Amino acid sequence: MLHPALRATRPLLRPAAALRPTVPLLRPAKPLLGVDECDKLLTYSGSPFETERVNVDGRDLRVWKNWGQKQLLSTPIAAPEPFEAREVVTFADAYDKAVDLAAVLAEHGVVAGTRVAVGGVNSTGWVVSFLAVCLAGGVPVLLNNGLHVDAQMHCLQLTKPHLTLVDDKLAAQLAGKWETWCWSPIDHLQDCTGITGCLSWLILALHNGSKLVFMRHWSVPMAVKLMVEESVGKIGGVPAVATAILQSPLVPKDYELETVAYGGATPPTDLAKNLVERWPKLIPATGWGMTETSGFHTGFLGQEYLDKPHGAGQVLPVTELKVVDAAGNEVPPGETGTLLCRGQTLMKEYVGNPKATAESFREGGWFDTGDIAFIDEFGDLHLVDRAKEIIVRGGENIASAEVERALLSDPRVAEACAVPVPCEVMSERVGVAVTLAPGAEATPREIAETAWPKLRYCARPDIAVIVDKMPWTPSQKVVRGDVKKLVQEEWERIGRKPLVDSRDARARM
Repeated sequence: MLHPALRATRPLLRPAAALRPTVPLLRPAKPLLGVDECDKLLTYSGSPFETERVNVDGRDLRVWKNWGQKQLLSTPIAAPEPFEAREVVTFADAYDKAVDLAAVLAEHGVVAGTRVAVGGVNSTGWVVSFLAVCLAGGVPVLLNNGLHVDAQMHCLQLTKPHLTLVDDKLAAQLAGKWETWCWSPIDHLQDCTGITGCLSWLILALHNGSKLVFMRHWSVPMAVKLMVEESVGKIGGVPAVATAILQSPLVPKDYELETVAYGGATPPTDLAKNLVERWPKLIPATGWGMTETSGFHTGFLGQEYLDKPHGAGQVLPVTELKVVDAAGNEVPPGETGTLLCRGQTLMKEYVGNPKATAESFREGGWFDTGDIAFIDEFGDLHLVDRAKEIIVRGGENIASAEVERALLSDPRVAEACAVPVPCEVMSERVGVAVTLAPGAEATPREIAETAWPKLRYCARPDIAVIVDKMPWTPSQKVVRGDVKKLVQEEWERIGRKPLVDSRDARARM
């Protein structure tokens, strides 16, 4: 049976030649080529994107043959762009400093395969340290700057890096517990005794001469200020970042954005459309990936994304996907199941945890993502939910993403998170927490009532909580455990009484 979301968007799933854009963006002059034809044109023998099949740790993978090496050979010089008290260096400066640091690392025993930890807030020192480790042949162990010191120590003891490069704040945290090297400032490394995310597009930006603008911490006013003063044309992050910029009254009316890319969480269905309506020349982009896949495994942009706002795009030439049933058999297009992935970007193992590694990989090197998904007849991925984020109400499986999409269609809602709350009769009911858009006003009941008509009866929220700020991880994903605790505490405080009784709810169907 086809997934309901696929049936609902069936008119959009038509041959490429018959596509009729709903927004005047990337309109083709000729019929579009199929995915297989594009793949052959881009990866033919001798092309920059040529691929080959190799065996990596017993896994048969399709990989880039030449492209990565060619990208790393070029280091153009970008002109410096002073900005108040912000730290500004050219790519050439950063490269020179990274080469110097790489030599120091080599003198201290860093060779191919040596683990070197890198940690701290977003800064030039972090970027230079990351590049230096790579240039020396080492393996960067990326520490999460937002972790408690005990969690930092757990990560360090698990990965056992040969050296640890951090900023002054993290060095102070680890003082007396772990030996670190501290950068402060970038030109000076000192001995002291005492995981920001890896920017996978860093080398590409360096190669193309683009300017990278970092924020030490997320702040909408600061983000808008930097975007305007640094003439930022492309931004990325989780959907909440794009939503916040779109809704912010601080963004000048004549400001132009070229590209907005996001992933890592369920985006509002109309986010791409709203972005293009605000900036008609903008290209929205999204995709799917995990930490285990180096962050990016599928993606699409522009009109393809606008035509399938629930989708997550096509696989890369060096990545693979399939959806399987409970018995491990691959299901036909349009049917939901467990999403498995394989490819060059996939991790080798969970460090120091062979049991988790063995449980996550299936025969043939396929990795069990834990996502529930389907792949349509054109090969586009559609995420339904995480298996562990299913709310079971009276035997009905409710995807948290289903509820969140309905909530996010309300222009008053900036962020939404659906979680289960306990019920003696139904086992679980649906609880939600939301943040409001700038300037918006609403009560929890109003938010829930607006979402009810868009949801099947069992998926309608029985409790809604409005919060000032959603708890985020350092990588800007909602901490569902914290939201669940908050909503369940409110559920108990009100005596587990739903916003409306069942008769009232059914009358509204």
